[in-house]
Amino acid sequence: MTITGPRRFADVRLGDAIPGSVIVDASLGWAERARQLVESWAGVADAGVTHCRAPSPASNPRNMEARIFARHLDESRCVDVEVIGRDRGIVCASAMIRVALR
Repeated sequence: MTITGPRRFADVRLGDAIPGSVIVDASLGWAERARQLVESWAGVADAGVTHCRAPSPASNPRNMEARIFARHLDESRCVDVEVIGRDRGIVCASAMIRVALR
């Protein structure tokens, strides 16, 4: 996992897409893969999973998409990122990851 440097809270907007080009270890569980994607984008190593719907045993998310779902306007500077996993074009997993930005 490559961390790019701390992302600033002021630079993100609701609905912003998060590039899915980050390569995460496919042997990890879905929640951990989603968390690593967000940590790499945010440039921090302390994101937390707030909700997770794991893939069914018959599917394996091959593509990950993420977007800014919420911005917390208190002093926490947290954002919630929705990560969606798709297998053959069908949504098969989702996770909500919260991370504090700079």
